[in-house]
Amino acid sequence: MSQVWMVTGSSRGLGRQIATAALSAGHSVVVTARNLDRLADLEESHGNRVFPVHLDVTDPVAAQRAVERATDRFGTLDDSMTMLPVSTPYQQVIGAVANRLVNDNGNQTGDPQRAAAAIVRIAQMPEPPERLILGSDALAYAQNAAGVDPF
Repeated sequence: MSQVWMVTGSSRGLGRQIATAALSAGHSVVVTARNLDRLADLEESHGNRVFPVHLDVTDPVAAQRAVERATDRFGTLDDSMTMLPVSTPYQQVIGAVANRLVNDNGNQTGDPQRAAAAIVRIAQMPEPPERLILGSDALAYAQNAAGVDPF
């Protein structure tokens, strides 16, 4: 069944891979970015199933307008994948982890294309899991947090 997705940060990285995977699965996608020129190829390749919307996710008013434009265009949103920057209050809570995420942005290990494909498959499940662990570093962190010896 075709869904309508909204993916922020669609111009590059994991956001781009999620948008591409959702389009490849036959879904319609509201793609957002600060620079719409970086989304032109998606619109050219997928026609009216792509709706590019300018969005800086740090602006809550703009985010609300983007959602309104998306629902005006497609009538609904089934899934939303938000690649948000780390906010100041959250930065104070998680400190070093947030800094690592920001500093490693675009240089993470792993395969964003495979991660995106997994996210799209899971979103189509009738009862998707509440959590998704992607990558050996995330698995090791989860095992450590749960007190599980990985060996």
